[in-house]
Amino acid sequence: MDVLSVLSPFRNFDENNAEQSKLHQLCSEWFVRHIGDRVQESAARSESLLSRLGVADISTICRSLQSLLTVVSDAPDTSINTVLHLWGSGLSSLLTSPSSANHSTITSEGEQNNALVAQATFLFLGCLSMIYEPKLFPAEGKLEIVLPRSAQISPRFRRQRQVPTDSLDISSASYLAFPHLFASFGQRLPEMSNDPTPAPDSIQGRQAGVLVASNVFYSNLYRIGRINIQWVNDIVHHLEFDERNRTLSLFAFPTYCSLTCLSEPASTLPLNRLLEHAVSFDPEDARDTIRDLHRPFDDYCREILISFGIIFAQERRSRRQVSKQAADGDWAAALGNDAIMRGLCTERWQEHLLFNYLESPPVRSNYSAHVDFPFLGPRLLQLQAYMEAQSPNDFMTLIFDRRDPLRFWTFVLAIGLGSASLLLSLVQVATSAAQLGVN
Repeated sequence: MDVLSVLSPFRNFDENNAEQSKLHQLCSEWFVRHIGDRVQESAARSESLLSRLGVADISTICRSLQSLLTVVSDAPDTSINTVLHLWGSGLSSLLTSPSSANHSTITSEGEQNNALVAQATFLFLGCLSMIYEPKLFPAEGKLEIVLPRSAQISPRFRRQRQVPTDSLDISSASYLAFPHLFASFGQRLPEMSNDPTPAPDSIQGRQAGVLVASNVFYSNLYRIGRINIQWVNDIVHHLEFDERNRTLSLFAFPTYCSLTCLSEPASTLPLNRLLEHAVSFDPEDARDTIRDLHRPFDDYCREILISFGIIFAQERRSRRQVSKQAADGDWAAALGNDAIMRGLCTERWQEHLLFNYLESPPVRSNYSAHVDFPFLGPRLLQLQAYMEAQSPNDFMTLIFDRRDPLRFWTFVLAIGLGSASLLLSLVQVATSAAQLGVN
């Protein structure tokens, strides 16, 4: 086994077969390299958080990530303050100065050492969960994240009720449970759609919660919808669609989702705690039973992978379109930065190793947004609503428009019969002219 995969905090699931275990090893190696790249990027600047802590050893960081998972699993709540209080012994190995090893509860912004380790806890929690992208160079006394480009619009024309922010004071934010902490950034964690009843005034595709697969095929998004892909480094903004700018956000690291799905359930249990708000619990159930029955983080990562399979890999034209764009700037970077994205987007989805492992819905023309995508269903329906409003604006686009197979083949049949009739008429005219010439 490769030494990099040994450093990964996510252990292989015992019931995985040889091929699945090999894929888990590949994903583990990618994850450790990804963390190492972040460490190397941070070490290049003296003002970075890891440089201020004196951290440069990837193996030490990976061991600390493993201990952080254990702490989050056992902590009574998911606030930074509580996690930091319990994780002090695990974090002490990161600090080069003995005076920095004070891990008592944060009481004020003036306690610089405690602020540093709080920032380190927030940084490592972001690297482990990829729910947010933490800044490697946070300001003193701040918890800071990187907002996607879609959230960095001019405040003058912003229409959200809650304006996103990339910075919070440690003194106030460290006491908040993770869902409330994330909400304080003006961001929303993934939530499961519990209401399968569609709105009465919704459009046809939305009325029964039916997702027509051809409406989200990448070939149609690219040719008909003129939609641009924006690759994001956090799972929260996956499939977020900005209709005004025709920009669809997609998670840039499906390898991470594959890693969590292939890992031992105990390894990802702490991450599921971060999304416990997404499901309804029976108060009479024991906590251990709840953990076994509800795994929202794992389910969300599974839906991300299945959405990749349907958008890019279910249809041949979409796979070909990805192959054509593989050398382009953004696509080349995305395919190069992830271990499985090329195969996930260019191989037939039903033949991919993850298709059966994830118990993906059978490949078909229509899907149930509420049953097949409890988390991502609303975003897929929003994308479908946009696509249903689009009409081909030139003849070539009309030819490539295969969102409605019945309409497409009716069009092809009409063109074919018309062309055959025209050809037959020309042959008859030519024959008659030849006969007249002979006479």
